Amino acid sequence: MNELQRQAYIKALGVTPWVAAAPLPGAAETPLLEWPEVATPAVQLAPEPQVPAQAAASMSLPTEQARQAPAPQAAPTAEPQTKKKVAPSTQLTLQAHQIGEVWVIAEQEDPSAPDLSREALQLLQNLLAIFPGQRKSVRKFLWPLSDVAMDDAALSKTFQSFTRGLGGKILLCVSEQSCKACLNAPRFALHSEDNSAVILPVSALQEMLQDPVEQKRRTWQAMLATGFYSYADKKTGRSA
Repeated sequence: MNELQRQAYIKALGVTPWVAAAPLPGAAETPLLEWPEVATPAVQLAPEPQVPAQAAASMSLPTEQARQAPAPQAAPTAEPQTKKKVAPSTQLTLQAHQIGEVWVIAEQEDPSAPDLSREALQLLQNLLAIFPGQRKSVRKFLWPLSDVAMDDAALSKTFQSFTRGLGGKILLCVSEQSCKACLNAPRFALHSEDNSAVILPVSALQEMLQDPVEQKRRTWQAMLATGFYSYADKKTGRSA
């Protein structure tokens, strides 16, 4: 459709195609474009609910009784129970060497070491050499068991059970403290365990190395006095 036809149709319909926003100087007067006013309907608000006076008074301020009531106290928390500390037990490592009918048990100076020191091992070999027979087996006694702290009262029972399993004559080379813990008996005196094992506690190997004259003399005299010499090799006459 061309512009002339469009203008003719608009004029026939009574539509004003263009209206100036403001009167132009020197231009013909044009009708003002006025938008019809649309009346907005009035919105009626719902009335507020009426609250009874007694309920409003109870909700406004706390009562005098509530203000004077003591504040609730928190329940006391239970203190964690601390476990009783177990006193560290004696650490002990004993080597039991069987030769003939005799067991020679030697205490390691360092319980955590894999073996005796070189000097203590040589002294043990000399001590075993005075007994006749062949060397049969070697066992170890470790305390505490499996790295579990235990009372030393259990140490004595466990060691006595160990010696009963060995049986026969036992020469126990331990310190005085270890002897009390294991046997609760003095050294250089014969000790019997239910007739299953006869134990003679003597000086430890480390004591013999530090004071050889005194400690070896006391050990050898105890062996003679208690009959351990009858198990030694009288032919060689060798001593530790």
